[in-house]
Amino acid sequence: MSHRWGTVGTSVQLGRRRGVEILKPLTTQPWGRRRSVWLCDPDGNIVNLYQEA
Repeated sequence: MSHRWGTVGTSVQLGRRRGVEILKPLTTQPWGRRRSVWLCDPDGNIVNLYQEA
């Protein structure tokens, strides 16, 4: 599941403080200048949060 998000970096920091499992750290992709992070939601689903860089 992917969701476009406004401020991925701030959301990652907040998620870490709340114990959210980060599966792939915040990364700026070489194509399309997109920043993304993969998280695991409470039901075990992988969620990709991204923003245009």
